[in-house]
Amino acid sequence: MYLIRPVGAVIRSLLGYPHPRRVPDGVYAEHAIGLSTDELRRARAAKVAYIRNVFPLLAIGWTRADCEAYLAHRGLATAALVRTARVGTRGSHVVSQRANHAHELPEDLPEVHEEGVQ
Repeated sequence: MYLIRPVGAVIRSLLGYPHPRRVPDGVYAEHAIGLSTDELRRARAAKVAYIRNVFPLLAIGWTRADCEAYLAHRGLATAALVRTARVGTRGSHVVSQRANHAHELPEDLPEVHEEGVQ
């Protein structure tokens, strides 16, 4: 809940309709959320019409272990990968840390999974 409002505000702004301007029908952004199959219960539709949540890791059927193996395979694994459910801090530094390390998912994710990287 702590990240939903700020992310929604940024999405509105990027769409060109910051609060309190109304976002017109048919204008929306896809919000990619990195939930693995281990977190399936957390996947849900956005509560506003201008955001459509998509779950690329669910689409390719990846577990947390698959994600960790992929990161290790690419040399991106760290000693302590952050689990979002365990982040108990409400400070803005958590949001800015994640924003600074955000990367687009590579197009070859399904191929890496098919190669059996686990």
